[in-house]
Amino acid sequence: AAFRARCGFIAHWLDQPVGSSAWSWLDPDGSCWESEAPPDAPEPVALIRAVAASAAFPGRGLGRRMLDAAIDDARIAGARSIALVATLGSANFYRRAGFDPVREFETEVAPGLRIGALLMRLNSYFAG
Repeated sequence: AAFRARCGFIAHWLDQPVGSSAWSWLDPDGSCWESEAPPDAPEPVALIRAVAASAAFPGRGLGRRMLDAAIDDARIAGARSIALVATLGSANFYRRAGFDPVREFETEVAPGLRIGALLMRLNSYFAG
């Protein structure tokens, strides 16, 4: 079962958390809003912030279900576009879910530790 916790979801199995996802509004200046769409946003953009699935459940679609929960919730809230930042290693997961790469860049995840990242946007959000 999944429950809504602010703008996020947590999946449980036998009372243990096994998956999560979250999203927030992305303001045109790049800042994030936690509760409601930014004022005067011409195109409300939801930013998928975290998708995780326990390694104890490989290949069962848990990660995809967590991603879909965040996308569906953002859509219901009024998002007109959905974006995320993926690690290069997770990019294929998001490509299979319909996200297209927009821009590759490096980001610092800890002092002195930089990794490759990819800004991605959902390509078929309003299709079909």
